[in-house]
Amino acid sequence: MQLSKREISITLTLIDANGPLMTALLAEQFEMSVRSIKYDLDNIRAWLEQKNSRSYLEEIKVFG
Repeated sequence: MQLSKREISITLTLIDANGPLMTALLAEQFEMSVRSIKYDLDNIRAWLEQKNSRSYLEEIKVFG
């Protein structure tokens, strides 16, 4: 499994965030629907679990 360019951009945005982010904010920033953001977040979580990157999973906080 590989992340798309957009999923990589979302991941970097989450890593650089100073705190939790709202899905609506991510949707606005990436010009997509909230549902699409949630699908991408599911893919990112699955990719991190596959890579055994639990520390990043614990750090990523998205609400909404």
